Amino acid sequence: MSVTGTQVIDRLNAVFHDTANAVWTASEKLEFVNAAIDAAWSYGIKDVRTDSSKTLADTTFEYTPTGVAELEDGYAAAYVVPNSATAEPKVRLHRVRQRLNGTTWIVVVPADIASGFSGNVLHLDYNSRVARISAVASSIELPLDYLFIYAAWLACMSAVTQAANRDVKSFEASIPVYGQQVQRIALSNMRGLRTKLPVTYESGAGSVNVGRYGKIVIP
Repeated sequence: MSVTGTQVIDRLNAVFHDTANAVWTASEKLEFVNAAIDAAWSYGIKDVRTDSSKTLADTTFEYTPTGVAELEDGYAAAYVVPNSATAEPKVRLHRVRQRLNGTTWIVVVPADIASGFSGNVLHLDYNSRVARISAVASSIELPLDYLFIYAAWLACMSAVTQAANRDVKSFEASIPVYGQQVQRIALSNMRGLRTKLPVTYESGAGSVNVGRYGKIVIP
């Protein structure tokens, strides 16, 4: 179920009695919501996407997919579309690896796989971050409880930094409470792929005539 930024901010306003934006501005509240979205990745709440932009070729062993995998994760799993997609399931590829070139993940396919499945579409599953919002009315594919608790936690920390302007004891006391709730709620809402293609430092897979156990084929 999608949640809007407005729903999160409405709850912040109700709990902190700040409908008039006297404690935090509207832009600050939007940033609290976006901070909660950003933090979801670190708590293991991730979207799952599939890239199908590349087709295997028997003379190509390195592929740079269109779908950009996150630097921290890379690609999670590789499949290939079979000759008859209506009669056969996708084939899981177990010897495909990935190599980091600067900040771009490159997928390295062994020669025998590239040759054996030449002309077939490569499917790569990977984790993706939930996108930030620019308007409060925008939808967010994250649980409302998580978004509110994290935003409230950050709001309390923000209020404490303004101790010279107001009494912040209640905000300060709420920080550890919200912090514990964030971890509990995030843990119960974890999603995403746990696997990861092995990382290699090899470059290329050599000649297609070299067998599976050839010294220059990725094992």
